[in-house]
Amino acid sequence: MIKAVIIVLGFVVIMSALVALKLETSKDFIIHGRVAISGEEGWREGQFENTHFDSSSKAVTVLSGSKGAYISKPFKTEFPFNEVVLTWNCQLSEGGYLTASVRASKDNQAWTSWYEIARWPGLKSGREVGVKRDQDGYINEDYLVLSQKHKYIQFRFELESSDTGKTHLESTYLIYTDTRANYFAFRRHSPSADLRLPEVNLEVPYLSQQRLPDSISGKTCSPTSLTMVMNFHGVKVSPLEVAGKCYDAPNDIYGNWPFNITVARSYGLTYWVDRHNSFGEIAKELQEGFPVVLSIAFREGELKGSPVSQTDGHLIVVRGFTPDGNVICNDPAFHNSAEGVIIYDRNELEKAWTGHHGVAYHLRPF
Repeated sequence: MIKAVIIVLGFVVIMSALVALKLETSKDFIIHGRVAISGEEGWREGQFENTHFDSSSKAVTVLSGSKGAYISKPFKTEFPFNEVVLTWNCQLSEGGYLTASVRASKDNQAWTSWYEIARWPGLKSGREVGVKRDQDGYINEDYLVLSQKHKYIQFRFELESSDTGKTHLESTYLIYTDTRANYFAFRRHSPSADLRLPEVNLEVPYLSQQRLPDSISGKTCSPTSLTMVMNFHGVKVSPLEVAGKCYDAPNDIYGNWPFNITVARSYGLTYWVDRHNSFGEIAKELQEGFPVVLSIAFREGELKGSPVSQTDGHLIVVRGFTPDGNVICNDPAFHNSAEGVIIYDRNELEKAWTGHHGVAYHLRPF
């Protein structure tokens, strides 16, 4: 009788575990892959159109008063993807421009249109804007969303220099994302969220977006967070100045990811935008002394202590971790440092961040 009960209980436990696994594996997960290009070896596999690699600046260059382009080779990705984020490091002469575009393919034969991610700096008067939306996908302000999954990616930079200087494209960083990955792909491509986080607290100076003019204060969390990290690295600049340079007029936003990061390069920092799946992926960077800017989103009650009740997109600075693994942040939505240097619950903040596809700004001295 006892043996029969044990067998029945064992069967119930096994079936419960199988049901739990089935529920877990039936969910959609988010995974990210990357393509990074820099240096002569990295750039040489692409196609140069009235451009060349300049060994002195270590960049793809178009001569003064000229226009040209660089088209990458097609990259086969590790897994099918349906979103793309593209950022770059560049140096523009006065009056110079850079236009960044991407396209995708399922088989390296038939390709989508070239989707224009951004033109930097801003729109040139009288210029026709590239493809932003069609049946295959659309640009969601600063990244590409595809209607179906693809397996190949290619990017293009169109460069224009003024008569008085050159335009240099130094590096590029592309993130491709599958927002509907299965459980097993997620386990292969994502580190454990249970990783013990290092105790660290970087002295990042606090700045409040509420100190900016009322007309823009509600929209400037991104340039304010960026400015805090720039100040940390010794760049003395104000949030208002950075916000003015980050402004994306067609979308009427100050939080365009490539624009914010490209501004940092103009002040002597190198940078990239990335996407992550846990704090474990940025722990080493903080431990090495580099704060990180996160983009988060959450509904009411999901992030206790936040000065905003809910948001579709808000940026904050992560400056460290407490001994028990919670997250020390500079949140620019507060009015002062007494409130704004805040500790958020790790699990709540990680959900608000990775659920928003884990976007992060990474900056370092050049």
